[in-house]
Amino acid sequence: MTSFRLFFISAVLLLAIISVSANAAAAEKVVKISKVSAVKNSEALVIVSLESNADNADSKVTVSIPELGLRERRNVDFSKTNKKSVNFELSFPDVFDPFVRVVFNSDDGRRVKHRPLILQ
Repeated sequence: MTSFRLFFISAVLLLAIISVSANAAAAEKVVKISKVSAVKNSEALVIVSLESNADNADSKVTVSIPELGLRERRNVDFSKTNKKSVNFELSFPDVFDPFVRVVFNSDDGRRVKHRPLILQ
């Protein structure tokens, strides 16, 4: 009886791992965060370039710099074109090059990228 429980628990864990990896693969196919760049003038302009393989009419992109508590969100509509550039204006000091966290959310999946933000 104990070996049956062990087999059952192993099977459930395996199915959970397969399900999580399938969702990650689905998000990978839905959107590609192709570029994250920044230009510094009086405010920093963070530019996120996206490429979508699906018609994601109700999508959101969030850019945050967790070290400074900064966060901004924009809606993105891929119904007319599969490539978009989204601009975010974030104010942070010139002292360091922070890491930026980019999160893409849609009904088809979620994608998260962490990149160093090198100012140009």
